[in-house]
Amino acid sequence: MSADGGAQGGVPLAPFDTRLDFFAGASHREALARLEYLVETGLRCGVVIGPKGAGKTTVLRAFVEQSAISHLTKVQLDLRALSAAEALRRLCQGLGITSHARGRLSLLWQEVGDAFAGHRHAKRPCVVIFDHLDRALPDCQQAVERLLLHDAEPAAATFVLAFSGHSFPVVAKEWRQAADLRIEVAPLTAEETVAFVERLLRALELPNDAFDAAASAILFDLTRGVPRDVIRLCELSLLSAMQDDKRSISADVVEAAMRELSLLRSSA
Repeated sequence: MSADGGAQGGVPLAPFDTRLDFFAGASHREALARLEYLVETGLRCGVVIGPKGAGKTTVLRAFVEQSAISHLTKVQLDLRALSAAEALRRLCQGLGITSHARGRLSLLWQEVGDAFAGHRHAKRPCVVIFDHLDRALPDCQQAVERLLLHDAEPAAATFVLAFSGHSFPVVAKEWRQAADLRIEVAPLTAEETVAFVERLLRALELPNDAFDAAASAILFDLTRGVPRDVIRLCELSLLSAMQDDKRSISADVVEAAMRELSLLRSSA
């Protein structure tokens, strides 16, 4: 391997997540199926949980992009650090309404209500996905709770509440009670991790055996199949191997990369 490309040269090393299509393990496929069921059956609310980096946001994005349900309006909002006013403004935008409230909560609530009423009148179902709900500002979380309580007419909307995983498996009581369906996204299995790494290598036009057998085994042991960690550890291992002009990556290289990754996390 060379530092400026892949095994044959000329292939720039770019972050894996900018070059990958969606990779679905069994848990991810199950989560997608449960999301489809949630919407198709008209259930009110689903809760998506799982450890950090397991692929919850990726699954939700895949559902939005790939769902086969026709005539469905899908709105996905990342609520991290959002206030109630900003979340409601983005919700209006996602529902096809240009907000003129200028941040005034009373008018924002009226606009959101009108948007849902319009979808109900047109018999056009919608699903609203609130991602990283636990990382939203307190008034934003209160707004989501109000939405669940207020917009309770049948066929108004299906809500999906997704949590970051920082406190997994703990979910606050009010969200558990609101949920009609629990959807858990788990890390990859050992076999799925091998297939995932092969997909990562193909994205860079590198050979499937770029990691030797021992390195492949330790990748799973160190990451426990968490996709985000697998990607980062593979990136660091490949960078190290390219800098040293190594043709294959050994377990020692992966372990050294893991130590570097741990240091980066501890200093963040």
